[in-house]
Amino acid sequence: MRDGALVVIRPLDPTDREAYLDLFDGIGPESRYRRFLGPKRQLTAAEVRYFLEVDHHDHEALVAIDVSTGTGLGVARFVRDRMDPGVADSAITVVDAAQGRGVGGALLARLAERAREEGVDRLSADVLQENRRMVAMLLHRGGRPAPGGGAGVRHFELPLNS
Repeated sequence: MRDGALVVIRPLDPTDREAYLDLFDGIGPESRYRRFLGPKRQLTAAEVRYFLEVDHHDHEALVAIDVSTGTGLGVARFVRDRMDPGVADSAITVVDAAQGRGVGGALLARLAERAREEGVDRLSADVLQENRRMVAMLLHRGGRPAPGGGAGVRHFELPLNS
């Protein structure tokens, strides 16, 4: 990472429940709004199950951990499109204290690698237009604006064949 912290990125596991909830607590209201495209005070029990119980094939989730503290810094995931298995919807969340330090870019790089390993040709993402860091990161990594989205939301596709 940019500040020299040693970070490990690994698959998220159902046993990471408490660490995942702690990570969610490290995401402020504005960052939650940007991630969920609307207000999100807390996760429901069903959402926690969904976010943690992944098959690592059609639904992958990776967590970034600060090795020195053991704390979670971010999560990236993709969910394969059932109608078009070559496409997967993606999302990245980084705790407020770690934003701007390269965690999101590292998570995206590893997520893209995992998606390619699982036969995904491109990642898609819906991003609030105001989320300039995420828009810039997607453009920097080869993401292209694509049709879709909605009011105040930009849809991106990131080809993985390169």
